[in-house]
Amino acid sequence: MHEMSIAEGIIDILREEMHKHNARALKRVTVLVGKLSMVVPESLTFCFQVLVEGTDLEGAELIVEIIPLRGVCHDCGKPFESQDYVFECPACKGPNIRLTDGQGIYISEMEIEERSE
Repeated sequence: MHEMSIAEGIIDILREEMHKHNARALKRVTVLVGKLSMVVPESLTFCFQVLVEGTDLEGAELIVEIIPLRGVCHDCGKPFESQDYVFECPACKGPNIRLTDGQGIYISEMEIEERSE
């Protein structure tokens, strides 16, 4: 289950960002997950909750949004979105494509409570 190591990495980044912004608590974080990353959103959410339980991040909500697999055809120039991991252009059926989105994992938003001074 690679979701556990991904959740650990997300938590490390969140802690670093919270420290930079003098955050008191994390309320919510949104993570964008590319379809090609093969992350199971429910597994990632479960792992995140297990790892934050009993810590200062407990209670934080993890929102996982899936980014579809997108690309562009080098032969006909048309952009496309692939639903079924088909790596050919749906317009001209050419295999000469470049993937443009749907491969990575990104933290897109985090909602925090700032420390009162």
